[in-house]
Amino acid sequence: MNSLTPDQELSWHLAEPFWRSNRIFGESLFFIRETPAAPPRARLLFPPAGPVRITSASREIRYTSPGDYLVEAGAGIVTLPATSRIKFMDRASLYPAIGQEHCMAHLQGDERVGLYFGEGHLFHDRQVEASYDHHSSWRAFMPRPRLDLLPAMARKIESAAPLKICIIGDSISSGSNASALSGIPPRMPPYPELWAGAMRRRLGCEVVLENFAVSGTGMKYGVSVADAVTRQAPDLVVIAYGMNDAGFISVEEYGAHTTRILDLIKQRGCGAEIILTASMLGNPEWAYAPTEKFLLFRDALASFTGPGVALADLTRLWADLLKVKSYQDLTGNGVNHPNDFGHRIHAQFLLDLLGFGLLPA
Repeated sequence: MNSLTPDQELSWHLAEPFWRSNRIFGESLFFIRETPAAPPRARLLFPPAGPVRITSASREIRYTSPGDYLVEAGAGIVTLPATSRIKFMDRASLYPAIGQEHCMAHLQGDERVGLYFGEGHLFHDRQVEASYDHHSSWRAFMPRPRLDLLPAMARKIESAAPLKICIIGDSISSGSNASALSGIPPRMPPYPELWAGAMRRRLGCEVVLENFAVSGTGMKYGVSVADAVTRQAPDLVVIAYGMNDAGFISVEEYGAHTTRILDLIKQRGCGAEIILTASMLGNPEWAYAPTEKFLLFRDALASFTGPGVALADLTRLWADLLKVKSYQDLTGNGVNHPNDFGHRIHAQFLLDLLGFGLLPA
């Protein structure tokens, strides 16, 4: 893949993540009607200062206010009037009975009830993108540069030396529900390609990305591909598992598999530095995505950090996002994948972790 052009990087606004920018681009919204008597609504990350521009998630439709949406600026709430062209769902429809269309089993605590689910562009077609200015600050968790733990990467970035990066992970890292992989506008690439492409453009050097991520896999699978990864002689390895492990293995097993992968990389002597990615959260209402397990997995990964090993704590960031946003705002399939906005957040997090937030875009 080639580096992102300035226009492409501007299109995805990778240099302006929400945690350090007063301009928000393409924040995803999914409108929910709580009761038949209430208007459908969604919440912005920040109270806007001025107009809010809303388009379809495909960016093909430009909606207008007040006909399509109304903004309660002080509260950061967007509501839909009866004349709106924007899609919404009733709260009750997000919990279909098992066996119904677009149903994933099952709601935590009730095996008779599922969660609204769909791959491809089901959620994409129901979401919109909001762009606006604001005067607030993100006061929750945000990524910080950790090149102090990755000194070899720091030297390569400073000298703009060629880089080789390998990623092992699950369907999030293989790109599921990024619009490019779904074959729908705006065709935004998944986070690994966004991240590597932005580094190529900013550094002006070769950045080779080898993606070993496979849908449905967990940390145990990562052990099986560690040898193949080390044969690539990478400078950096990103290890990104947890979503498929959270409902099925213990924290001890997760930690043991992580230990084995790190040992194999060290034993093969390829000299790679490592980013351990604590997974974004699954739908907290899904039986197979218990939030407390993700937090424990994150703590296990944090215990491995030190010289040559850094942590990308997407778990903590997602937990803070969900204090403001609904899960349906951020998901590509309803239960365990990010949408375009979520993939951008992943790429922006990794860029900031490597200090690119401190470099000119």
